Amino acid sequence: MNKTFEMTMIELIALGVLIFLFSIWFARIFNSGKLRRQQAKNADYIEKLNTEHAQQQQALENDLKFERQSAQLGHAHLIEKRVAVLDQGYKYLVDFDGAIHAAVRPVPGAENTASQQEAYDLAVLRFTSFVTFFERNKLYFSRGVAKKVSKSHASIATTLDLMRALLYANQTLSNGINEELQSLFNKADSEIRRARLDIESELRVILRVEETSQNIDADNDIAGLSVFR
Repeated sequence: MNKTFEMTMIELIALGVLIFLFSIWFARIFNSGKLRRQQAKNADYIEKLNTEHAQQQQALENDLKFERQSAQLGHAHLIEKRVAVLDQGYKYLVDFDGAIHAAVRPVPGAENTASQQEAYDLAVLRFTSFVTFFERNKLYFSRGVAKKVSKSHASIATTLDLMRALLYANQTLSNGINEELQSLFNKADSEIRRARLDIESELRVILRVEETSQNIDADNDIAGLSVFR
């Protein structure tokens, strides 16, 4: 009986060891499956984050590209606007320059010569048009040019005032007769020409006319050195 009991105890111990080992094996399998599921879940989450990051990065790149293009278009539009303003302002100044010369220094023997009053009225009209346009668009002129043009207004206005006074006094506007008018006109004429040159220079800088001209001259020089002549 003791032997039977001993055999039963040994079998029970062996069975317990087997159950313990089986439970360890099952736990490993269970934990391994759980780990794989967690790893797969983590991989899906990381892939989702990468996708969202790629989409956000693409959206930011598109926004940046749009802003850059908008800035370029805005800058191009500003240049076009500035060229148009300078061009129109220059034309107003040229028209006034011709009008005041026609009033003070009319061309002898010219056909359809206006009276002194008509010539004066036209000069005032042209000057008013130029000043009005310039003041409304001064922002498009460089600071230096705007300052010089504004400075010329005073001497021009003084010249026009004296012309009006002479007309009211029934005196001629010929600057060869009135020394005061001659002096004022010469000063105004000098400032008008300086303002025209300044605006011309500013337009050439924007349009790169001087650079183009230099390139053409350089090409002509190179062509002149060609051995195939």
